[in-house]
Amino acid sequence: MKQYGLIEYFFFLIIERNKTERKLKQAKRKLEEAVDEDSKRAIDEEIQELEIRLLYITHHPRTADYVSLYPKSNENDPKSQKKREKLLNDIKQALKDGDKDLVQLNKRYRENYKEQLIKRGILQPVTPVDIENLDTSATKTGDVEVHEGDTENNDDFFEM
Repeated sequence: MKQYGLIEYFFFLIIERNKTERKLKQAKRKLEEAVDEDSKRAIDEEIQELEIRLLYITHHPRTADYVSLYPKSNENDPKSQKKREKLLNDIKQALKDGDKDLVQLNKRYRENYKEQLIKRGILQPVTPVDIENLDTSATKTGDVEVHEGDTENNDDFFEM
């Protein structure tokens, strides 16, 4: 994302999303036209792979570098292939674990990124807050000032 401006980056994602959606529609049409069970099974696996690729594009963690699914250059670069396959496998595993909207996957990537920033010294570690030791006496006692005429029935803020 460093080499692209923000607009170019999102334009790039739109192109990849459209390409994947087009391939997905074609595969679904092939599935409807298929008569052989073996070909249906192969096409169904292709559809599942394309749906995972679509999730890769739409739910890619913001803290991870985006690696193109359809690169124009360096198609066989082992470093980018490894990154791409790692995230695709993480998405598959998250779906198996029941994380349909990939919230937990994104949270895990954010936590890993946060740990990296702490190790580099860019971010200071934060101690977790213990809820049991918080002073919540003001909310427990109910010390709320009520002025005369300030009840819900007399509230004329939304009246015309």
